Amino acid sequence: MFKSLKNKAIIKRYEKVLASQAKNFNPDIDHGVKTVGVITDDLDIDTNAIIKNLAKLLQIKEASISVIFYSEKEIITQDKLFFTPKNLDWSGKINSDAVSQFVYYPFDLLINYSHNTNTIVNMVVAMAKAKFKVGYEAIDNRLYQFMLSQNAKDIFQFNKELIRYLKIMQVL
Repeated sequence: MFKSLKNKAIIKRYEKVLASQAKNFNPDIDHGVKTVGVITDDLDIDTNAIIKNLAKLLQIKEASISVIFYSEKEIITQDKLFFTPKNLDWSGKINSDAVSQFVYYPFDLLINYSHNTNTIVNMVVAMAKAKFKVGYEAIDNRLYQFMLSQNAKDIFQFNKELIRYLKIMQVL
């Protein structure tokens, strides 16, 4: 019961956050993409391979790419940054320093690899201060400046298509 009430409260805040954001196609990336934030709910992806792939495609340093994972349950690990439903309070505000740092960092590009609709993940994406947000079109399209409809299982193809479109749009 409490989980349902908290979820409704977060959805209410989520709608307010989306309504307050300007949905303009103005990525304001005059220096190209130098920093990338990645959100995923797939705990089994090979983070190192994804980072290497993105760094190569974007021609940036691997250290310029940050990854955060969503998990329903608390996971303790030193090599991955996680967020859970516990990291958002009843009003939808972040109560974790690590998650706050990720969300409020002004990434040039934020990629959400999550292919399932999830209120908590959507809220983190909505609050993110990234200049240009990308995700799958099956998720709430109000979150992103650009969406792709690639097979959710093939992140490398997603990245390749993303780079192709970013070049067409002259974001890169």
